[in-house]
Amino acid sequence: MPNRRTASVTAALAAAFLFLVPVAAAHGLAAAISYENVHFPLDVGGASYSTHLSEINLDLRDHLGRYVLVGFHGGYIGVTQDANPALSGLNVSGYDLGVTATGVVPLTSYFGVTLSAGDTYHDASASVPGGHDRLHWYDAGGRLGLWLAYGHLRLSGGGYVRHFGGGEHLAPPRSTAFTVAGQTLDGPYGAISYVTNEGGRIALFVEGGRWHGITLSFRYGF
Repeated sequence: MPNRRTASVTAALAAAFLFLVPVAAAHGLAAAISYENVHFPLDVGGASYSTHLSEINLDLRDHLGRYVLVGFHGGYIGVTQDANPALSGLNVSGYDLGVTATGVVPLTSYFGVTLSAGDTYHDASASVPGGHDRLHWYDAGGRLGLWLAYGHLRLSGGGYVRHFGGGEHLAPPRSTAFTVAGQTLDGPYGAISYVTNEGGRIALFVEGGRWHGITLSFRYGF
């Protein structure tokens, strides 16, 4: 069942995160686990479908210079496209893998600029008679904003842009392939986080516009 599968994957990734924290700390890295729940339009085969994406990711990052962080992430994804006749009612799930680079430049001790860029590949499929229906796409983009520090709190906000491309492949006897058309989405974002004395951070990230939803993350390190 989808719920049981999601719970099993969540438990496995949480256990992996607990294992990664001391390993990352020993090597001067930051480790994070995050849950993302978003809605956005995805153009498949000339039609635009409202898409619900949920992700549970593990993230590792390291410093590249004084103000730049680089890292990679990966995890479990679930996709819903109720209006897509090929995928409606199916348990479409899979994985994502990506890389990110983030610059955090202080202008004062409590205020500064943040800039990030990244690329994530998503691959999800569902079992059907004759094989699997598969949806895959990349999501490349960036964010530009300002941050403000006040005690243990960190506030940030700005704008984002995302560009998509990929494909959909249907199992026999249909054996049909569609293109996920290149499209660009943009909008505002905002985030609030709490930094603990032990080096941990709990953050809530909200995005608006045509890509809208929330991300909750727990990070240890930096």
